[in-house]
Amino acid sequence: MTPRTRIQSWYNALASTAVGTLLFIIVLTLAVPERIDQPESLLLRTSAVLLGAIAVILISPRLRRPWRATIRAAAAIALSSYLFSAVSGLQHMLMDGWNDQALIAFETMFTGEELSHILERITTPALTEWLMASYVIYIPLMPITAWVVYRYAGEKQLYAYLFSMIAVNILCDLGFVLYPIASQLF
Repeated sequence: MTPRTRIQSWYNALASTAVGTLLFIIVLTLAVPERIDQPESLLLRTSAVLLGAIAVILISPRLRRPWRATIRAAAAIALSSYLFSAVSGLQHMLMDGWNDQALIAFETMFTGEELSHILERITTPALTEWLMASYVIYIPLMPITAWVVYRYAGEKQLYAYLFSMIAVNILCDLGFVLYPIASQLF
């Protein structure tokens, strides 16, 4: 297996996962639209993202090396961001309502009280600010990490990083669908 083949196999895994996930969302939306929030909007948005992903897959091989990796990384990071919003429409596909009460009962069984009340005792304004900074830093951290990986480890490792990022994102999104939790936001 040549180095070029290894690079291509990581990229193929990334591209296949991206297209497969988007197609899966489209199929679910078409199969059970009555169980999905705003199915027409989700279908339209996901179809547009799928067309964009296919365009990147078709166009990027023609680009020279740094631009090819840049376009592919940008597409993977954009897909990761999109999946977060797309999954919100799928959250009540399997279960009606939220499972917060069951989770709180589970926490209380081990700790004697709701975990968020325990955390309130150690939460300080400084900690809150650090958490908010983390949320803000997370967005530019993905492309910065992609650049660092590409710069110091090469194109193959960039695609391995992006594949890992997308795979973990999909697993987390699957958790949101299988066990929907509203959190304190609601």
